[in-house]
Amino acid sequence: MASRLQLSGRQSVPLFLYLALGVFVQVLRAPGVAGASLKAEPLKGCFWTLSSWTDKKSIAAYSDSDPHRSTVRKLRPRMADSRFLIYEVRGKPDWAEDATAAAASSGTS
Repeated sequence: MASRLQLSGRQSVPLFLYLALGVFVQVLRAPGVAGASLKAEPLKGCFWTLSSWTDKKSIAAYSDSDPHRSTVRKLRPRMADSRFLIYEVRGKPDWAEDATAAAASSGTS
């Protein structure tokens, strides 16, 4: 799974990073996760995630539980755009390929 999260302004970056720490700990402990990472462009207010899961049910369980669920509610008013791409890969996820696919699906580069 890849995502691109665009904040509506740089003033939201500190809150985003603070809340993202809790979500990152959650994802690393989540059942069904094989790995996860975050790339940040804080001066642009843009963040990319890349995670690998054993199945879609595990993704849903993670996203429907806290702190992820409450973080989404807190940040939603501060988001300009959010894009998500769920796809299957064989082997380990790769930033070069997967971030390119996420960018293509969101119309950005």
